[in-house]
Amino acid sequence: SIYAWAWLNRIKWLHQLNLSRQSLVKFDPLWLHDIDESIVMETTANKITPLVMNHGRIVLSTSTLYY
Repeated sequence: SIYAWAWLNRIKWLHQLNLSRQSLVKFDPLWLHDIDESIVMETTANKITPLVMNHGRIVLSTSTLYY
């Protein structure tokens, strides 16, 4: 039906909006704990707990994994 199509279209639009917002946020290297650390990898991630999904970034440094 048209209602279902419009609903799915809105869900897709919200998903794209969320992805673009997540891609704008970058991990600040000043947040690293140690001066000798360097960023190895950075990507978006979701932390899922019962009833809640938190969007964020995962950063792997030479000594620590950050969320």
